Amino acid sequence: MTVPRLSERRRCAMCEALKAPSEFRFRRTASKELVLNKCCNRCLAKCREREPAYRAAHPRKYTQRSYAVVMEPLEAAWLGGFFDGKGCIFIHRVKPTPQNKKKQDCFSLGLTIGSTDESSIRRIASLVNTGTVSVKHIKNPNHSPQWSWGCGALQAEAVLKAIYPYLFTKKSHADIAFEFMALPKWKCRNDPSVQSKREEYWHKLSKAKGTASWQYQRNNHAPPAQVG
Repeated sequence: MTVPRLSERRRCAMCEALKAPSEFRFRRTASKELVLNKCCNRCLAKCREREPAYRAAHPRKYTQRSYAVVMEPLEAAWLGGFFDGKGCIFIHRVKPTPQNKKKQDCFSLGLTIGSTDESSIRRIASLVNTGTVSVKHIKNPNHSPQWSWGCGALQAEAVLKAIYPYLFTKKSHADIAFEFMALPKWKCRNDPSVQSKREEYWHKLSKAKGTASWQYQRNNHAPPAQVG
């Protein structure tokens, strides 16, 4: 049996929006007849995702993934010392713009290590088995290319947990990163209290690193006294 073609726009029974014929599907009834769905494909997908059976059949879609970095103690100590000297822990902040279409500020944890020695960066990537390696070529011929390794979110947290016992200078930064990652991520994504906590940890880490933004300095520090 061939599926009939639709030529006119139809109104969805759920969202009440006029949509193209391609947004609706036909379903086969018990008597093997083709009947057009009253709701569009998008609304049907939302209803299907609310069913417990669908959530149980797709656990990876609704559960938070976890990562673990396993290294030998000697390798973790080497990476911890290397990261203490050349690494950086940061919380990346993305503000809503017309281009990214975000409704609020987004925060994410990140790690990066920079060096002019390519072999060291490649070794870090092979030890943790995650992240990306990139190179930045300098225009000055007397300068060597800058190699860097970086990762973010849950991978960054897993790497920090593996090297945390061997950190010294950046141990306080790692503590702030762990507190930031302990905040709710999925069900409370749009909660104003959680969002304010994320921004608080962003300012806290920036202040601990000595790279506080000018907005934070203006709101939390008095202007210097004028002499004379």
